[in-house]
Amino acid sequence: MSNTAQRLTASRLTHLSTDLTAREHDALRALATVHVAATNQVARIVYPREASADRLARRSLQRLRNVGLVRRFADRARRF
Repeated sequence: MSNTAQRLTASRLTHLSTDLTAREHDALRALATVHVAATNQVARIVYPREASADRLARRSLQRLRNVGLVRRFADRARRF
């Protein structure tokens, strides 16, 4: 998938909603509530009992980013 997200039209959102997993829907609901969260925070909310929660959250967030539903913030604190 391209880094340039397609325009989110009503029909595209309907199509995407059927393609997303239940956990991806959970991640979107969590982000709709808090607006900004680190990957490990999403992992704790969406995958609370999974041993590989961070990896699963990274994959879900990357997929959501690839389809244009979430954006990633640069971690500026680690630049210095």
